[in-house]
Amino acid sequence: MNFNFQESLAKGQESASLVMKNQSEVEDVYNELTKALTEHLGFEVHLYDRKEYKGVDSQNSLLALGAVINAWATPERVATGYNILSLGIDVSGIPNVDIFKYKESDDVYPITVLFNRDKVICYNQDEFATAINKALENSRLNLELIDFKHRVDEHLKSASESDEID
Repeated sequence: MNFNFQESLAKGQESASLVMKNQSEVEDVYNELTKALTEHLGFEVHLYDRKEYKGVDSQNSLLALGAVINAWATPERVATGYNILSLGIDVSGIPNVDIFKYKESDDVYPITVLFNRDKVICYNQDEFATAINKALENSRLNLELIDFKHRVDEHLKSASESDEID
């Protein structure tokens, strides 16, 4: 019997190159999003990525803690398969703002984006950027961004006042 592993290895290498290209495209979108949000809010922000788990509710810290512990113990039972992209700063006490949920395929694209009650399937970088633009137009998200900006501005103001006192 003739085993031709070289052909399979070549196909796998081709697929790996595509994944790296797609990951780079997604990273470019996130970099541009970070720049736009930093400019819009007037201070440096960062994007954070975390897995979504069933039962994790940020409004109820006890339930969230229980769900996180359960997720750590048995991740295959409680992970939704989606990640949550959120916006934050390097200051404790100011909660992050969730922008949207997403799920990448094995090759990155298609990426499924969930925000509000909308579900968008993105087959390339342009479609992904368009989906993010739609998420950014959401009034609920913008109300959260206004609140986030207010909290950060208050924190920065009180930090500068305490520096002046010292």
